Amino acid sequence: MRKTNDAVFNMISSELEDIKEKLDVVQSLTNKRFKDAEGILRYGQCMFNALYEIDEELADSLRGDVCDPFYKDEKCKEFLKEITIRFIEKI
Repeated sequence: MRKTNDAVFNMISSELEDIKEKLDVVQSLTNKRFKDAEGILRYGQCMFNALYEIDEELADSLRGDVCDPFYKDEKCKEFLKEITIRFIEKI
């Protein structure tokens, strides 16, 4: 039983690490796109577009959602929470 529990723990730990990497990529792409946009795009637009680059299906499912930051930058924190939840649900 212990070996089974260890295997499950290791699998979940690995999946969570993958999620962290995806979130890091979203953050990195967001910051890069925001810097490159030089005031043309807002941060929320860059964040949504960054997610779209790594997971089109997830981005499309959140388009127009109450947490979609594309039109309101103040929704970025909620957007990150929601994509984290959605990534976890895929485990």
